[in-house]
Amino acid sequence: MPGRPSRRSVLAASLAIPLGTALGACTSTTAPKTAPGGPVSIVFWSALRGSQQVVDAFNKSQNRIRVAFQQIPSGDFGGYAKLSNAARAGNSPDVATIEYPQVPGYAIDGVARDITDLVSDSVRAKLLPQALDLATFAGRVYTVPLDIEPMVLHYRTDLFDKFGFAVPRTWDGYAEVSRKVREKLFSGDSPFAVLVLDLTPAGVRVCGIYSVTNPDKLTRIPR
Repeated sequence: MPGRPSRRSVLAASLAIPLGTALGACTSTTAPKTAPGGPVSIVFWSALRGSQQVVDAFNKSQNRIRVAFQQIPSGDFGGYAKLSNAARAGNSPDVATIEYPQVPGYAIDGVARDITDLVSDSVRAKLLPQALDLATFAGRVYTVPLDIEPMVLHYRTDLFDKFGFAVPRTWDGYAEVSRKVREKLFSGDSPFAVLVLDLTPAGVRVCGIYSVTNPDKLTRIPR
C-alpha cells in the first residue's frame, strides 16, 4: 500500500487489548467532511467493546467534532485485514485502534500517517517515554500511545527455593533457569510456564496455550 498524504484529523481513543495505540490516521485522498460552519466529521474504527458509549459521550460533550463509530473484529479475527483493505481502496477511517506490534508494518505500508509534527512537547510530557517509543518507528511517530498492559509470570517459589534457582530478571536469565528447571524437574515437553493469549477486559478469550520448556521454541498444548 503506497503512502499518501493523509486528509484526516487525529482523535485519541481508548484501547485495552493487549497493548494499545490509536492509529494516527489512515491514508486516504479526499478532504474531511465538514459542513460550512458545522463540525468536523471523523470516522473511528475499533474492536474495543464500549467504544460506542465513549463516542456518544464525546459527541454530547462538545459541538466541534462529530465522531461516527464502527465496531470491527479484533485484529487477529479480521480487523487488521479490514483496515488494510480499506486503506488500499481509499476508504479508510480517520482513526483506528491497533496494537503496538502493528505499528512498523502499517508505517511501512503507508496505512498510518506520520504524526510526528503533531506530537508537541506538551503532549510528549504527558506520555511515558517507553510508551512513546512503542508508538515510534524509524524515528517518526505514527500512533498515540494510550495504555500499556503489564504482564507477569507466576512461578513456584517453593521449588525455586528447594533447588536454589535464582529468580530471573533478564531474558538470558530466564533462558538459563528454563534449562535448569527442565533438567531437574521435567522431561519431554512438560511446561515451565504457560502463555494465555488475548485476554480482554470484556471477557477472557483463550486463543492459545503454549508450553515453554526450551528457550528456542514454544510448544503448543493441544486442546
